Amino acid sequence: MIHRKHTGARSEMIACVWLLDQGYEVFRNVSQCGLIDVVAIKGGEVLRLDIKGKKSGTASTRLKKAQIEAGVRCLSVVDGVCTIHDLNVDVSKERTCRRCKKAFIPAPKKPRQQLCIICRRSCSPQHLVEYWHAARGNGNAETPD
Repeated sequence: MIHRKHTGARSEMIACVWLLDQGYEVFRNVSQCGLIDVVAIKGGEVLRLDIKGKKSGTASTRLKKAQIEAGVRCLSVVDGVCTIHDLNVDVSKERTCRRCKKAFIPAPKKPRQQLCIICRRSCSPQHLVEYWHAARGNGNAETPD
């Protein structure tokens, strides 16, 4: 069984083999960070890809704003099957995080979300509730979106 932390590297390798089989020249990002995981070239076509992998179900197709602006597309690898997604992201839904002040696009099921995912993950649930109430300036017992 493959360890969870190696799933991403495995997905990238599967994606690279698939792209090679499709006739692309493939170039991997050797850094652990960056907007682009793989660049694939075939003829005059250049694909900038972010690889998303999952063992089963559906892989995430969410990209960061900087990736969208750079023309990055998502290639998902689910159960060894590769799919390149054309994302039509509605940038008009972009919001500013109340905590870190960075731009983010809320999850589709949470259009009224106030904090970006990084700020939401870094806070305890109680701290999130307190922060949300302080930001709104009220003492209601509601919870954030």
